[in-house]
Amino acid sequence: MIQRENAKRVVQVTADIAGGNLNTITMAVARILKRYQMPQGYFYDFGGEFKNMRETFSSLAFVLLLALL
Repeated sequence: MIQRENAKRVVQVTADIAGGNLNTITMAVARILKRYQMPQGYFYDFGGEFKNMRETFSSLAFVLLLALL
């Protein structure tokens, strides 16, 4: 299904993970997509649980830095 987000067409691809952890699977997919030549004007982005995990780890690193200071 094609949706619109910020006046751009967006297609979401979702998947469930089996036999691995979120970070490992996401990095493997990112390596594959990095080799793929996207047509002009197209891009990909990871969201969902991976985005939440990145934001959480970023916040934890900031809090750890503050605690050390």
